[in-house]
Amino acid sequence: MKSHSKIGGGALVVFSLSSVALIVLESQRSGLGFNDADNPAVMIRFLRERLDIFTFSGIVSVVMGVSLSLAALALWEILSRKRSLVLQSGTLAAFAASAFFFVNGVLRIQAPGTLLHMAGMDGDWGIAGYVALQIVGTQGLASAGGFAFGLWVICVGIANFGSRVFWAGLSWLGALAAAGMLFSAFFGPLLPDLDLIYPVYVVSLLLVLVVWPLLVGIILVLKTEPAAPTS
Repeated sequence: MKSHSKIGGGALVVFSLSSVALIVLESQRSGLGFNDADNPAVMIRFLRERLDIFTFSGIVSVVMGVSLSLAALALWEILSRKRSLVLQSGTLAAFAASAFFFVNGVLRIQAPGTLLHMAGMDGDWGIAGYVALQIVGTQGLASAGGFAFGLWVICVGIANFGSRVFWAGLSWLGALAAAGMLFSAFFGPLLPDLDLIYPVYVVSLLLVLVVWPLLVGIILVLKTEPAAPTS
């Protein structure tokens, strides 16, 4: 139990810090004047000038995938004292999120060299290749990873209400933030006031990907075993 808490907590802290690193790397790109990641012409120029930033973001995404799988396995061991369909479903969602983050990271590491080679032969090929990378990677795999991770956070929170492995308030925080993220992501485009929905999505995303795993991870790392009874 203690080793599982340390491993799971440490993995969650790594996941949280990796999320922060990804935000920092994206901020660096914007700070260099490459603000619109959806503009393929801009991003091809960015890859030519700062391939390192894009590659580092891929490495960070791979770390997120690996750390999440470790965290999911550890929390499964900690929380699965009773057979729970909720926890089982959440763990499957975490493994899916782990795979999505991992594959998106591999795409970001491996694709830029090919994209630049294609752009060198024909600029339109490079632009088309980046469009595919952006849609499949960022809009597809990364988004799906975030959504699946949110489902895991909700399921872990529900399971924790019974076991109280960590503070129940964090179960509420994770569940509400993840629900807000999922609602705004799926139903936000259907609502008329996007100016209100987008901030909700961003704040919820930060709470789910950074704050919740960091706080839960620290609690699990610091968690101590109850003292053995003395005769």
